[in-house]
Amino acid sequence: MKKKFLIVNICIFSLVCGAMSQETELEHLWQTTIQNNGNVLAAQHTYESACLSRRTLDATYAPSVSTSTSSSFPDDYDWDVCPASASSSVNFSQPLPGGTTLGVTGTYALSTADVNSVQYISQVPTISITLSQSLAPFWLQGTLKNPTKLSFEQQKQYYYYQLLYTKQQTLQTVTQYYVLCLIYKKKIDVYNASIAYKQKQIEALTELNKTGGTSLAKIAELKTSQWSDEQSMSDVQITYQEYCKYLKDACGIDAFQLTNATLPSDGTKIALACINNVSDPCAKALLLKIDMLTTASKLTKQNSAPLLGLSFTPSWGLETIETTEWQSAWDKDKTYSWTASLSLNFTSYISSLYSHTKDTENIQLQTAQDAYSYYVKQKRYVKDKYQTLLESFRQQQTQAEQLCSELAQLATDSKQQRDLGALSQLDYDSIQLQVQSCNATLDYINLYMWLYNWQIEMLE
Repeated sequence: MKKKFLIVNICIFSLVCGAMSQETELEHLWQTTIQNNGNVLAAQHTYESACLSRRTLDATYAPSVSTSTSSSFPDDYDWDVCPASASSSVNFSQPLPGGTTLGVTGTYALSTADVNSVQYISQVPTISITLSQSLAPFWLQGTLKNPTKLSFEQQKQYYYYQLLYTKQQTLQTVTQYYVLCLIYKKKIDVYNASIAYKQKQIEALTELNKTGGTSLAKIAELKTSQWSDEQSMSDVQITYQEYCKYLKDACGIDAFQLTNATLPSDGTKIALACINNVSDPCAKALLLKIDMLTTASKLTKQNSAPLLGLSFTPSWGLETIETTEWQSAWDKDKTYSWTASLSLNFTSYISSLYSHTKDTENIQLQTAQDAYSYYVKQKRYVKDKYQTLLESFRQQQTQAEQLCSELAQLATDSKQQRDLGALSQLDYDSIQLQVQSCNATLDYINLYMWLYNWQIEMLE
């Protein structure tokens, strides 16, 4: 007996778990939308591009290397003969954080001259080390974070929030169209029931008219009413098909047909999971935009500041000898000299003054702040609007529930009367139609309430 009781409990528990884990149609559409929607996919690609830029820093600190060489040769040149002239150079430049650039340049120059019919050669190898430094590096602006690296990090995070916001908007669109599809599908069912009931009335009155029990005017009135219902149902069907099309487009699917009208009991939690449980990604993106402009301002200030340049150039003077012995000059005595130079470049600074860079930055920053303030106000307005609609539907819900309860009792009583022969089948069907219509109205209200409550929670 105990074993049977245990088996029954296990079966019940399995059924409950299966019911709890069963995915609703709307949840499935959410998942499909995240995978197929064009706007979501575009936002995903943009975010992936930002991730790549963050990893590579868009080659901001990549070194640059260049080489060049040139020579001139006499007509009777041979490989063991000195060329008439030659020059070559190798340039290496390495950008560093803080507006610093380190450069190394190596050069070699060779030239010949005739003196008393004897050709002499002069060779000058040099190496130059240069260092340029912005006078407004980020560490002198009160921050230890490299604005170049920080800007790529912020850009990556910004597009991440943009991706989540795109997903959130798409989920809201899909949810709204899905609920509207449910509502209009129920309206179609009510019109079908009404048309079918009126057809029964017409058939009954037509038979009754044969014995003179009713007038043709009554039949014509019912046919007109039935035709009016058919026209209204046609309009509702068109609207239903349009919402289905919008829903398919938003989900990125080719076909859709309502199969399960059950809405998720914890829709907000499930929808938030689709956007990694990040609430209000739009607000986060707008706030981050302000931080991005602040970072860009520091980077612009660093790059547009005057550049201080330092240069050290050691050179070697090789002995001037006859060209026939030009290779042996490297083995003879050499002279050394050093040249140091200091420079200050105001080009970028003057350019920023003429282009009013600071004014442009202030305008952009104010625009970003205004955008965030407007969003907060708009969000509050939309939320209040949903709250008002929700309260209105809540009042209608109470009235509709009371009316449905009264009609349900009336339907029960009328069934007993029909069974006893005190009520005709048509009259009983009329009451059933009223019950169906009232229940459908209550369903509309509940669906709208679920939608507005879900929208409010998604705005938190």
